[in-house]
Amino acid sequence: MKKTWIAVVLLSILALSGCGSSVESVKKTDGDVPVKKEEPVDAPEDAVDEQDEDVVYTIGDRIAFDDQYALTIVSVKETEERNEFSEKEVEQVLLIEYLYENLRSEDEIYISDMEFKMVDEGGNMMDTYPVDSGFSPEYTPMGAKTLASFAVGTTEKSSKIQVHYYDNFFSSQSDCVFSLQVGSEAEVNLNGTLPEYENTFAVGETIEITTEDGVYTVTIDSVEKTSERNEYEVKNPEAVYKIAYSYANVSMEEPVYISEYSFTLIDEQGNTGYVYPNFSDEYPTETIKGAKSRAVMFFGTHKDSRSLVLAFKDNMFNTNSDFYIRADNLN
Repeated sequence: MKKTWIAVVLLSILALSGCGSSVESVKKTDGDVPVKKEEPVDAPEDAVDEQDEDVVYTIGDRIAFDDQYALTIVSVKETEERNEFSEKEVEQVLLIEYLYENLRSEDEIYISDMEFKMVDEGGNMMDTYPVDSGFSPEYTPMGAKTLASFAVGTTEKSSKIQVHYYDNFFSSQSDCVFSLQVGSEAEVNLNGTLPEYENTFAVGETIEITTEDGVYTVTIDSVEKTSERNEYEVKNPEAVYKIAYSYANVSMEEPVYISEYSFTLIDEQGNTGYVYPNFSDEYPTETIKGAKSRAVMFFGTHKDSRSLVLAFKDNMFNTNSDFYIRADNLN
């Protein structure tokens, strides 16, 4: 909500993060995720404990970490797209798509390309490559899951690559290793249930947020499905939702600014949505003490939904959402 210096954030991360991984258990599992925050489930009975460090996973393997979250790499595809402004010389550009699920972690799960190290078939380290790779990672509350992807470039032509995953990207030791065939793809299961959370409000309710710096309010005024699409957007969501919201600066000395990036949307199958670039002439503005603002935001979803949950963070760098808003009876 407030502007935060990048240097302060990095120092905070370094202070809070150790040099090694904190993971104690890594295992392959086919279990389901829990659907309610207040009722986390035990690990599935059919989970196979595979903590041998020689185990190498592949496309479609669902790996659970301390029964807190699960990670699946679902595809590795080659693309002909290139960035004309990039100075990186690559033999191939590969799109790596993955799914992560928050099984029972109170802290929201966020897995980006920074948690991975990649090696091409010639033994060369691979780096990310700046093309549109699809879906960005999202902070994912308990019971929800996120489909994300990133692009990498190879130095040598490769039919397979090796991917190392690090639960803690400051660690020198990876927590699991994948051997992935280029062009391979697993079926992505995006079915599930909309999680339920404590501290959940309804559309139209004004929510008062008290911080050490003062008080402000937030209201989700309306949520409606829209047929409007951006012709230049490559993503093809199953549904797009137009969300009108308002906020007021009650007693904050610094201006209040709330945008779509203060929220995470979850569809009724438990998938996080993503910001969708539809046009609106109602944008958020920095709002001084005693004033209020109104804005509109758009989210795309993987599943058409009659119910949605919006998770709100006062500070986007927090590991937990501050409250939730549920919208029902969406047509």
